[in-house]
Amino acid sequence: MLRMRLTKAQQLELCKHRKTCTRTGWLRHFQRRHGIRCRRAHGEIDSVDLVAARAEAERLRKVLADYNPSDVFNMDKAALFYQALPRRSLCMHAAPALKQRKARVTMVVGTNATGSEKLPLLILVTAKRPRWLRDKPDGVDYKDVAGSEETTLYGSSAILDCCDSPRVSVV
Repeated sequence: MLRMRLTKAQQLELCKHRKTCTRTGWLRHFQRRHGIRCRRAHGEIDSVDLVAARAEAERLRKVLADYNPSDVFNMDKAALFYQALPRRSLCMHAAPALKQRKARVTMVVGTNATGSEKLPLLILVTAKRPRWLRDKPDGVDYKDVAGSEETTLYGSSAILDCCDSPRVSVV
């Protein structure tokens, strides 16, 4: 982050008269002197079965070969943990990580294979009337859902609602 700010200062020519303003060596040496390192606070190693993933990708290619690319849509959901702490931290000693907050909103994005048609951003939350809804930006849809099963079902039904083709199927 410091490097980003120093680069911006160089672009704006804020430190024309002093060359030391945009150097980061002092920070690196300070951290080394005092034993400060950037450490990952928490993490989990996931393993993926590559053989099964390749087999599923091949099966999906065969299914999608019958469709026009402009009729093939991909939807993906992502969680935004808006109360979460940063993953990395500057510290002198390794320490146990704090339990992360789980408050989140789920965002669903979708587009067709050619990129010519993009579905509006869909935000799925558990609140019936969130406070931010009155300031909702244009092009964002909102839906309140109760649980993860309903989230999955709503994502599938959203694609069915936006398409008028009789040949629509969810894979």
